[in-house]
Amino acid sequence: GRAAYPSSVIMQAVPAIVAGVQRLSLVSPPPTLSQEDVQRGAEAGDISPLVLAVCHMLGLERVYRIGGAQAIAALALGTETVEPVDFITGPGNTYTQQAKRIAAETPGGVLADQFYNLANPQAHYETTGPELWEQSGGRITHFFAGAGTGGTISGVGRYLKERNPEVQIIGVDPVGSVLAPYFHTGVMPEGAPYRVEGLGSDKIPGCLDLGVIDDFVTVTDAEAFHMGRRLTREEGLFVGGSAGLIVHAALERARTVDDPDAFMVAVLCDWGEHYLSKMYDDGWMHEQGFAEGEPP
Repeated sequence: GRAAYPSSVIMQAVPAIVAGVQRLSLVSPPPTLSQEDVQRGAEAGDISPLVLAVCHMLGLERVYRIGGAQAIAALALGTETVEPVDFITGPGNTYTQQAKRIAAETPGGVLADQFYNLANPQAHYETTGPELWEQSGGRITHFFAGAGTGGTISGVGRYLKERNPEVQIIGVDPVGSVLAPYFHTGVMPEGAPYRVEGLGSDKIPGCLDLGVIDDFVTVTDAEAFHMGRRLTREEGLFVGGSAGLIVHAALERARTVDDPDAFMVAVLCDWGEHYLSKMYDDGWMHEQGFAEGEPP
């Protein structure tokens, strides 16, 4: 196998998202754009500092990033941040709502919009899919991935299905997310809280193409965290709960497959350093009811 650190799988989509903006001439040369010429909307999670870094490399002098867990990284890149008011205090103050408002009110503004920007799955169709196919010598029989934005599983799934329609594309969802239940029933269920970060959703992302997916399985928080810790301690793969979630599902399916030529690929989509105070903290695991020997 191969793993690249420190990163997250969304990194594959960032150049394509920014390139899509470039094609609209919103961040195109000349690179001496002033603060008044181009300003940007916001993104969340791991993609935020990556988008900011690319935009700064292109010479953009001012990029908005909505504040939150990645605010320190944003400030290090010289980015103006905007802290949202807690959405509980009133409508219109969530990260996404503020990002949309800033982009709409800013001349030349644009929202990267990773959940609905089709450059996201297209990037994985053009890069991740071919890379996996070539490195496996075209032997892939099963592909396991989660769906946060849906970009990875949709883009890779479409590419692999074009190469071999028999390849099984299997989505992996945290228990509590709506994606797996909706896939199986076509009915939007009531979601429930879960602790794994970066995968699952309370809505169906626009980038998620359910048509390329053959099955959607669920994994509990406890199973995900324990597998993530096992991967770190036994395999030297310092991953987070999302990767643990996907690998747990892949191993469960592997135990049922009676095929010596089966070639299973599981995406290790996150980086363990983000979770030192959570899944790698024994005290936190115990407080959450996830300690070894405790019921999930």
